[in-house]
Amino acid sequence: MRGQEVEKGEKFTAAAMHRMTGQEGEKSEKFREAAIRRVRNVETTLRRVRNLSNPTSYAYTEEEIDRIFAHLQGVLDRTRDSFSRSMDRNGFSL
Repeated sequence: MRGQEVEKGEKFTAAAMHRMTGQEGEKSEKFREAAIRRVRNVETTLRRVRNLSNPTSYAYTEEEIDRIFAHLQGVLDRTRDSFSRSMDRNGFSL
């Protein structure tokens, strides 16, 4: 199982595997719940940004739009990279 270690000297017994699976299961569920909630919040905020495209309410230039989307893309890229880096934090393993 990736990212899980057994204490020194402990064998991969059924009990050890169950303990690790239980802990990982709880973490996975916690991750899913938080991810769903946070992604929904981002979607709501992006809908508000999309509302800025209404020309009867707002005037904007193409440069302003490009700057907004360049910034948002940078935030998305850094967020995506943070997941890759967190998986690489353990360093070398076999």
